[in-house]
Amino acid sequence: MDKTTLTRRGVLGGAAAATMAGVLAGSGGLSPVLAATLPQPRLRQSDFAKLVGGAFVVQVGSASRTVTLNSVNPLAMANLPKHKRIGQMNTTGEQFSLQFSGPANAAFAQGTYTITTSRLGSFGLFLVPVGQPGAQQAYQAIIVSV
Repeated sequence: MDKTTLTRRGVLGGAAAATMAGVLAGSGGLSPVLAATLPQPRLRQSDFAKLVGGAFVVQVGSASRTVTLNSVNPLAMANLPKHKRIGQMNTTGEQFSLQFSGPANAAFAQGTYTITTSRLGSFGLFLVPVGQPGAQQAYQAIIVSV
């Protein structure tokens, strides 16, 4: 019998790949055409770190939801060394996660959404609800800078 081991590194690597696929293909709350036309700022860990505690507006269909950025955490992805070419993308070596929270009574499903903040402008981001909601629903995004 072949034994498969699930590791944190493997899960994070898969999540990053799924996130990039979601951002590039457009899934969930954002059409593929719109996702391809959104300007994508260079998403840097240091820029988000300055915005911890700040509000981000998430466009969910015709409604807007506000989430708060709770933390920014660096990630070490074993299979993504700095400055490597992956297909059409050149990595810069920055990989990090963003942890958001918003009211549970206004929760939304995982998907690629237009996110707006005064400091970074508007961009597409794949958000995933994580954990069990209480008064707040937590969301996570994995960023692999390209």
